[in-house]
Amino acid sequence: MKPLSAVTLTIPRCHIPTTGCKNHKDGFVEAGKGFGATYSRLWPALRLDYILIPEEYGTTCHKIERLPFSDHYPVITQIKN
Repeated sequence: MKPLSAVTLTIPRCHIPTTGCKNHKDGFVEAGKGFGATYSRLWPALRLDYILIPEEYGTTCHKIERLPFSDHYPVITQIKN
């Protein structure tokens, strides 16, 4: 079994998931709900932060915590093999 390597990215929406991370899938698409907004300042549904996982793994849970400590919300994904 290969070691798990998740990739956390903050990049513009237009570049996900087609560039830079082949053989990875988006944790939000796998197990998230709603709009997946991760940025609190500009537009309420703006998703800038992603967790990409290798294709051979899956996700059982993906959530975004709405905490006031930063302009970006924490993104949490539970990964399974």
